[in-house]
Amino acid sequence: MLLDKLLEGSQRNRLVEWESIETDLESGGSPLFQTMLDDVDAAYLQINSVMNGLTFESATQTPYKLTRQRKKSAVYFDTMDRMVFPYKFEQAADAISTVMLTNPDEIVTVQDLKDTLTLKYHLKYQLSAEESASFRVYAAGKRYREKDRLVFVWRSMTEGLEQFEGLQSKETAWMVVRPSSEKTGRSCTILESSSRVEPIGFGSASGCGGKVDRFVDTLAKSGGEEFKLLIETMENLMI
Repeated sequence: MLLDKLLEGSQRNRLVEWESIETDLESGGSPLFQTMLDDVDAAYLQINSVMNGLTFESATQTPYKLTRQRKKSAVYFDTMDRMVFPYKFEQAADAISTVMLTNPDEIVTVQDLKDTLTLKYHLKYQLSAEESASFRVYAAGKRYREKDRLVFVWRSMTEGLEQFEGLQSKETAWMVVRPSSEKTGRSCTILESSSRVEPIGFGSASGCGGKVDRFVDTLAKSGGEEFKLLIETMENLMI
């Protein structure tokens, strides 16, 4: 199970608990997940404008790093990531699809994958010997098959628990998987992604600037560690 791989790296990544919750999409799903899937379709229509505007510092790998941005009065955080896998497109696409579209609690072959996945789960991270952070996450994602590439789009909402009660964020993530167009003498596959995280609905924590900053910093750090682990899992499946 992918969950086993996530928890195998728990000492390094400090992910100490994962609890998946049934979303019941088969019987119509909740209004929240239906709305999120509609948002995913709307975000998919932006894929070309989003990806065409990206500039990567490295031609081979750009690490996950959320950067603070401001547009008028809105504050958000974004990251751009690029990976080059030394594998054929079909082989890489199967591995990436398996990681992106499998509930970590399940064992699913690439032939059984569906193009839509919804998840609701609890995460707990050990930040230090004395401090932990817990989150409730709602996520919806889709895979879109195009002529020369695969596109994945995700929407998620994260609710802070315990010390971060009342804090929330929403994230939109775009990912494109395509064969390399460079003539290098070997088959390569390119994975490029862009994510945007927006703090929202501060609720009872509104006005607590330091608390909001710690919330976002924790999301950024845990998100970076999760991204590294997902990439490692993808690479292991490609071998």
